[in-house]
Amino acid sequence: KSDVTVLLITFFLTVIFDLTVAIEVGLVIACVLFMKRVMETTEISVITDEIDPNKESDIAVHEENLMIPKGIEVYEINGPYFFGIATKFEETMTQLGDRPKVRIIRMRKVPFIDSTGI
Repeated sequence: KSDVTVLLITFFLTVIFDLTVAIEVGLVIACVLFMKRVMETTEISVITDEIDPNKESDIAVHEENLMIPKGIEVYEINGPYFFGIATKFEETMTQLGDRPKVRIIRMRKVPFIDSTGI
């Protein structure tokens, strides 16, 4: 759908103006649409399970069912981490309120990071 839009805009700009202008505009539009698509597919989730240290059943920690003690926040990012997602991540952190003692960011499903992510 977005590829067809870029194709049609580039085609009409080639007819109206010049091939050089059309390619430049088409490239910019394609980049913007790509970033939009990547931002929609990247997910930032907060793992909020809390354990009670007094309960024996809560002491066993399984990787599938991760249990988090109080004062610790765990964020998991699925997808590329670039400048568009960095703002989304900051908004997610501020929505939770108080600053935790420990903040863990799980990035095992992040294929690449740009300079903003560092």
